[in-house]
Amino acid sequence: MLRQIGILRICGTLIPLTVCFGQQGGKPAPPKSPQAPLIQPLPGPPAPIYPASPPEQKKFVIEYVWNYQYREYKPPVTITAVERSTSSYDTPEQAFTALISAMMTGDYNWWFNSFTETSQKKRKEIDKEQNLTEQQWTQSWKQMLPGRRVQLENRTETGGYVLLGYTLRSIPEDKVVYRSAISFKKENNKWLDSMDLATDEFFQRYGEGEGDKITRVVR
Repeated sequence: MLRQIGILRICGTLIPLTVCFGQQGGKPAPPKSPQAPLIQPLPGPPAPIYPASPPEQKKFVIEYVWNYQYREYKPPVTITAVERSTSSYDTPEQAFTALISAMMTGDYNWWFNSFTETSQKKRKEIDKEQNLTEQQWTQSWKQMLPGRRVQLENRTETGGYVLLGYTLRSIPEDKVVYRSAISFKKENNKWLDSMDLATDEFFQRYGEGEGDKITRVVR
């Protein structure tokens, strides 16, 4: 299924250290604050001092388009851990299984080598800035994964990347406790975890259910 996502501008990897859950029963009502004094609007620009035509309401639009192909796994695929010696990177799905298996077994070196070369450098830089150690990573996996099932939900292909959407589900309740996606890129005949799309707007909103168009009015 070929889709597009567009962002209109009208003129003018998974970091498992923090998993946020919504409040049960809704949010409490915010406290009432004193009413702010009324502010008079600023006067508009003066009328033209030279002869001019009547004003026309217009819009200037810049549109960015991401083309992508989207599939859902039917049924969703439950990931079973594999051994490092038998793991494969021939397909994005196998690379995902290897990455998750490394986390399940607490094998930091295996996990780290599941990234592209460029992403390994980025990962090191970020971890140094945030003081994240190998022990903190493996400890976070121990807190996040036990008692939960990893399930592949969907796959998206865009611009040489494959995005795999997945969920963590509680056992035995089968409730979604975490939802995310990982992007993969082929490098040296292997599909590896890529951080190239970390700042990509499409990847950042992948799976949020906002539809295929986001409109922002600048002014």
